[in-house]
Amino acid sequence: MCIGTFLPSPPTRTSAPTYAPALAVILLALPAALNLVQRGVISGFDLPYHAVTFAQFRECLRDGQWLARWCPDLGGGFGYPVFLFYPPLAYWLALPFAIAGASDAAAVQAAMGVAILAAAAAMYLMASARWGWRAGVLAATAYTYAPYHLVTAYVKGALAELVSFVWLPLIVWALFRLEARVTAERAALVGVLYAALILTNNSSALLFSLLLMPYVLYASARARSMPLLLHSTAGLLGGLLLSAYFWVPAMLEQPFVQISKMTNGYFDFRQHFVSLGELLYSPWQYGGSGFPNQFTRMAGAMAWLFVVAGAISLRRAGGRSERAFFLLAFGASVAMMLPVSQPIWTGLPLLQFLQFPWKFLAVATFAGACLGSTLFLLPMGERLQTAVLAACVAALMALDLSHAVPERVLDLPRDFTSPANVRLLTLEDMNQHDFTHYFTSYLPVDVHRPSSFVPLTKLEPAPGVAILEQDLRSDRYAFHLQAERPARLVVNTFWFPGWQATVDGQARAVEPEVDTGRLTLSIPPGDHRVTVRFGDTPLRFWSLMLSCATAAAVAVMIARPRLARARSRPSTISSWDDDRTRVPDGASGRRQGPGPLRPAHRSRARQRA
Repeated sequence: MCIGTFLPSPPTRTSAPTYAPALAVILLALPAALNLVQRGVISGFDLPYHAVTFAQFRECLRDGQWLARWCPDLGGGFGYPVFLFYPPLAYWLALPFAIAGASDAAAVQAAMGVAILAAAAAMYLMASARWGWRAGVLAATAYTYAPYHLVTAYVKGALAELVSFVWLPLIVWALFRLEARVTAERAALVGVLYAALILTNNSSALLFSLLLMPYVLYASARARSMPLLLHSTAGLLGGLLLSAYFWVPAMLEQPFVQISKMTNGYFDFRQHFVSLGELLYSPWQYGGSGFPNQFTRMAGAMAWLFVVAGAISLRRAGGRSERAFFLLAFGASVAMMLPVSQPIWTGLPLLQFLQFPWKFLAVATFAGACLGSTLFLLPMGERLQTAVLAACVAALMALDLSHAVPERVLDLPRDFTSPANVRLLTLEDMNQHDFTHYFTSYLPVDVHRPSSFVPLTKLEPAPGVAILEQDLRSDRYAFHLQAERPARLVVNTFWFPGWQATVDGQARAVEPEVDTGRLTLSIPPGDHRVTVRFGDTPLRFWSLMLSCATAAAVAVMIARPRLARARSRPSTISSWDDDRTRVPDGASGRRQGPGPLRPAHRSRARQRA
């Protein structure tokens, strides 16, 4: 993908400085991210989980597990396949900081800070391309300082969910570009970004899909364009195929893990509905959902102001249908958080894996920021637009900047994510029976009686069996054994589909031990080379092949037209390939900033006229 795809059109004489608003957005978002750079670990209640899981992710990579299938130290040292069910893309963002020498927790927090800045930049790119640079600055600021966005960073400490805030505006931006000119190349970009969302966070992918699919129908109906509908749908379908290697096994292999823990007890959605009053205002606190000091559920004063202004201005020309769509999106998100929506949650089992209805605040946050942007489509002069922008940005900073701080900083040792500590931590968690089961949602279903000890050896000692040598990796073990008689070997690793064993190069059946779920196999007497490795099942293999084939097709769709354009023009002439049609940013009709994207069919209609 060439860099020109992401750059704005060349500025005209009447344009605002092309990069000045983008730089202003980063500077405005910077205070929201600075407090994530701490010497200690901020007190977000999901952050220790992410630090531990990131440490396991790095261990997988060190052993050549590029898909990070098996985490060896979770489950008290018996291991289980977290990343078969929990997408790992967000951890790649933290990896450079760990390579540079940061601790696992510090790397995760640094990645969260980058995610906040990237989300602001993505929102600016989307809104400015559609509604002008002033709208972009306001949307990015509203998105950054929305209460739920700051809750995700400083109260929850949820890295993956925070990174998912980057992808939604980028996907909508790609859909805007597709609406401006319908091509396979642009549809492919939609697919790549949608796949990134799916590979970042399960709940965010489900939530944002509930917004993206109606938007595709709305945009196609407004344009009265069947090609737009087909290409947009193909783009989203391409994203599903690109990420199929993850979500297909994650969906179909759920019967092999104790997935019911994710929707029962504390995680039952019925316990976490909110009231309309809480959405209008609730105090800023740092407690977990359902606790007396639970964190705020408010959508934000400015978001409600944008909703009211958008509703009042529905009869005014300029972006009327877009305001109506985002008003409906905001209203539907609010309704899904109220107890009145319980029949919908009950009737859609997949929705129950969200666990907390207040997660729809993420959709409301996006819709509210977009509503603020569409106000700049109303007839008003440039000076008035600038005044409105300055007042809204000042109000957002005044209301919510003070919330961009952690409750406290924990002085945890740097090595609390070491393999030995992870085994002890997850062993304790595995033997608890309350809502703190962070590490047991994906425990294999055959584990009925969790171990009360951390295994000291990978191969359980067996009478008459001597271990001459061994080579232990995260997902494979090699043993040189001397057995005096037939023996039943017990490997201190939980059995899961994909574990395979060979004895002297010959495949040998493996099965779970009753109650403990540990992996077992039999060997005859004599000197043997035993190899145990975690591999792909046929389902995982063919899902991966499907994703690889789709990736190859997407690469061709993106590269082929660019190569054709490169051959058809002199290399010294730069090209701007977004074919954008500029519209007035205000009543004056002057071009402002990068210029909004408009559907190509409207330009053709004007040309015919």
